[in-house]
Amino acid sequence: MRPGTSCGERADGRPPAGGDGTARRVPGRFVLSRELDRLEQIGGLIVMVCNIGIALGAVGGGVLVDGVSAGTPLAVGGVTAVAGGAILVTLRRRR
Repeated sequence: MRPGTSCGERADGRPPAGGDGTARRVPGRFVLSRELDRLEQIGGLIVMVCNIGIALGAVGGGVLVDGVSAGTPLAVGGVTAVAGGAILVTLRRRR
């Protein structure tokens, strides 16, 4: 690092590649760094939704075990899986 430069600056005075909107090579095309940031945000959102789903399933299963019996969550899960599969098949046939 040359004297008088900040740690976020190259020795020749140009900003580092990254958050400045420069193009980066992704297999098959160029993507702006802002698009890569957006993909990271979307990935975080997907992880959050999955974690909320797991937490809700755990709470619902615990309520069923405490309220009815230990086998009830398995039966409810099986019925839900079959219903979800039927919905997906129906939606796929409409296209």
